[in-house]
Amino acid sequence: MSAFKLFTKRTNNPKLKWLVKECRKAGLRVHVRGRSFHAPTSWVHPDDEDAAWEVLSPIDDVPDDDPRFKE
Repeated sequence: MSAFKLFTKRTNNPKLKWLVKECRKAGLRVHVRGRSFHAPTSWVHPDDEDAAWEVLSPIDDVPDDDPRFKE
């Protein structure tokens, strides 16, 4: 099994929960494990890293508590 790579370390819920859900819907191997000083950390399989960034990049500058991320 390949080691997972750090994906996010400054993204909080509900945005983080939304991001992980969207990545998993796309078949990407992403999970949340641990915390940084700022937020929970998420990790991505190296083979899925580019695709995960494609999910994150369009919303990267959107505030973590933006209404679009609420269920």
